[in-house]
Amino acid sequence: MPYARDEGLASPLLATRAARWPSLAIAPALAVAAVDEGVHGALGVVVATVVAVATVAFATRKIGGFTGDVLGAAIILGETAGLVAAAARW
Repeated sequence: MPYARDEGLASPLLATRAARWPSLAIAPALAVAAVDEGVHGALGVVVATVVAVATVAFATRKIGGFTGDVLGAAIILGETAGLVAAAARW
């Protein structure tokens, strides 16, 4: 996903990024959640990931990429959705 602004502080860093790293970061979280909390824990991680990716995809459609504010919003929305999904078992 492209960065929204060429003049942003993160622009030089994003030229060398690898798309596989986010996937590799999610795998251990999914494994730990599945072992510790079972299906509900894994569901929480999956829901959090889907909501975070959807947030960045929405920003990409609206402003042509993402910014630090978009990533912050993706974190908050994903975390909230994941916690709600994981807590649904109670």
